[in-house]
Amino acid sequence: MKQAAARRLLLSAIATLAALPAFAHVTAHPDNGVADSYFETKFQVPHGCSGSSTVAIRIKIPADIGSVKAQMKPGWNVNIKTRKLDKPITGEGGQTITETVDEVDWQGGPLPDNLYDEFGLVMKLPPGAGKTIYFPVVQECQKGVNRWINIPAASQKWNEVREPAPFVVLTQAVGRRAMKQPCYLDLEDARQVLAQMGIELSPRQMQRAAEQDAQNRHTLSWGASTNSHAALCLDAAQQGAAPARP
Repeated sequence: MKQAAARRLLLSAIATLAALPAFAHVTAHPDNGVADSYFETKFQVPHGCSGSSTVAIRIKIPADIGSVKAQMKPGWNVNIKTRKLDKPITGEGGQTITETVDEVDWQGGPLPDNLYDEFGLVMKLPPGAGKTIYFPVVQECQKGVNRWINIPAASQKWNEVREPAPFVVLTQAVGRRAMKQPCYLDLEDARQVLAQMGIELSPRQMQRAAEQDAQNRHTLSWGASTNSHAALCLDAAQQGAAPARP
């Protein structure tokens, strides 16, 4: 009995320690967005510099990122640094663009070491699904500095790098035109898709959530108003589920 309790305690400790590295770093939330689209993310700062409060966050914008707009935060001043483009480009409104955002700085606070905060950006992501974009961040504190600027080599995992730069993974766009209508999955297909997402529902819960079609079959409707929902419908269709119900 005591051995079983000790084993559970050890496993719990291991799980807690395994979760610490990700929490201890500056990270982007969300950390994935559709390539060649507008995207909003927040850079989460979970702690200070060895106990010292944070007074500035400086985010370097990658060269292939389009327009950028920073979040206004009470108690923080925002400074936008720009750089000249090597070659002017034409904007979506037909205007000529000769410079772009190079760095976004927030100065203020202070943000105590025992609290966290988030610093948001809205941007235009570049094309190239599957690509990972890194955002080097310098965190300045009342005493000390953390430089989250290191990018993992091809053979390294992100959390194996000391002070890794936060990242955003570019994902494939889902054809929204083809998915304007909801798709309908039978309960078993829906259960399998949910299980892949880590969601377990009992048969009774599935039955209560389902709808009944003209053939008295119970199906579950998946709305396609978002990319994630549309992707589920496409995945289910590839697995042999009916993509739509007449």
